[in-house]
Amino acid sequence: MPLNRLQPIAKREEFTHYLLLADKILTIISQLVPVSVGASYTFSRPEDCKY
Repeated sequence: MPLNRLQPIAKREEFTHYLLLADKILTIISQLVPVSVGASYTFSRPEDCKY
């Protein structure tokens, strides 16, 4: 199985349901990670830092 079939954003003529679902999930995760890290730095108190 070539790796091109596993890449959700590879250039292709048709997209399967699996590839579209994988693309949506990866997009949501990649947007939630920076937001959650930014929120944790914003709302953490200075005395919570352990270093």
